[in-house]
Amino acid sequence: MVVTKHSVKSLKTINSSKGSRVYELYEKIAANELETDAQAAKYFFNSTPQHPQYRKLKNRLEELLLNSVVFIDTNSPKFSDTQRAFYTCQRYMTISKILLGRTARKPAVKLFEKVLKYAERLELCEPARDAAIGLRDYHAYRTGNVREFEKYLNLSRKYTEIWQAEDLAQQYFQEYSVSSIKSVPAEREQRFKSTMSKLRPYLKNITSYRLHFLVYLLETNHYSETNTYSKLLKSANEASTFFKSKPIAPIALVAIFKVRQLEAYIGLDDFENGRKVFRQCDRQIEPGVVHWYNSYELYMLLLFRTKKYHSLSTIFEKATQHPAYKHQTTKRHERFRIFQAFIYYLSLLDRVKLGVTKDFRLQRFLNELPIHSQDKRGYNVTVLMIQILILIQSKQHDKLTDRIEAIEKYTSRYLRNDENFRSNCFIKMLLQVPKRNFHKVAVLRHAKPYIEKLATVPLLKSKQSYEIEIIPYEHLWEYVLESLEAGQIKEPS
Repeated sequence: MVVTKHSVKSLKTINSSKGSRVYELYEKIAANELETDAQAAKYFFNSTPQHPQYRKLKNRLEELLLNSVVFIDTNSPKFSDTQRAFYTCQRYMTISKILLGRTARKPAVKLFEKVLKYAERLELCEPARDAAIGLRDYHAYRTGNVREFEKYLNLSRKYTEIWQAEDLAQQYFQEYSVSSIKSVPAEREQRFKSTMSKLRPYLKNITSYRLHFLVYLLETNHYSETNTYSKLLKSANEASTFFKSKPIAPIALVAIFKVRQLEAYIGLDDFENGRKVFRQCDRQIEPGVVHWYNSYELYMLLLFRTKKYHSLSTIFEKATQHPAYKHQTTKRHERFRIFQAFIYYLSLLDRVKLGVTKDFRLQRFLNELPIHSQDKRGYNVTVLMIQILILIQSKQHDKLTDRIEAIEKYTSRYLRNDENFRSNCFIKMLLQVPKRNFHKVAVLRHAKPYIEKLATVPLLKSKQSYEIEIIPYEHLWEYVLESLEAGQIKEPS
């Protein structure tokens, strides 16, 4: 007998430990009440993580959690059909191999057949391949049934071929990702072209959604990275069209390419199509998940870029007041605080009505938003820029003068390469305002060389990341000149 009373009795999971210290540790971690080893060791033993009793407690919890993994309730509504099938296949494959090890072949074969049925229906090629190999072996060595053997031989070959194509795509994707650390743009471009020439042919003969996902993800990542927006849109559209024919594919995969479409429309300055894609994202993506936030972030950028300011406060409020917002990354929180600062600036210009952004406090923004010490892509310039704009608009001359030296030092050190050319020009334009004592004619005269340089590199041809220039610099310069023209500028509340 494979399963004995003793083996069942001795099975320990996290639920079997309720009321114990190890379960208390589990609950504290799950509730985010204990986030580090140091906190846990102090709470339970008033000691350090090296304490023998704490290490024993932690190891016991790890053992129970690993035992419990096999019993994850895949019937929970939070699992999609594909996720449910994936976990079921993995569990059945593990059990079937244990059964074979205990010479319980018949129940193992039944599980192989179940796995193959699940996996074929949902295009899970790795478990399908493993199950077909198990059944191929069984009929080759145990039943001698030639017809069944050949059936599973052909299936094992089919899924091995698909698996190899998927694995190759994953290898190339990983190599491309790793190469981003050191390779120069020309080498990276050549690597990308070589990779796609090898992967694209597979798409004609293999309909696996995982293979297509990996290839399209690599392609769209590259076009996004190089700001090649027309090609990005074409690739994202192809991916979306393909996934429409694959209802079994997880919605999260489809969402990635919807977000890529939205990104492309921002780069192409196409508001109407961008709005259509955003509405699709808002309907189809579960609120609060990562790709939902990605779509909201991009749509706000589209609104900023196209002067559709009236919707900004509503979109910002919906995103930041969702319960999941507090669990977003620090980087996303910083970007939304920058958005809030731009909305606040637009409110000073009477171009937008404040929603939750009415709580914006300039001094708090200046003091708390970090300036990153190794800002290789120029994201800090956006923070510096909005500070200058708000200080100019609110005529806080002293604070602006105090910051001129630090800003000039930053621009001379970090904003020299082609990627940051437009930002460099615009910062130098802005600095003419306090240097020329807010006198419009003098500002225009001294800013003219930088205005002309800015015009030589239009936004749509710029190499900088779309995240840097939230509002086109040409628009912002109009607002600065209007402020100088107005003379009397209201103080911030």
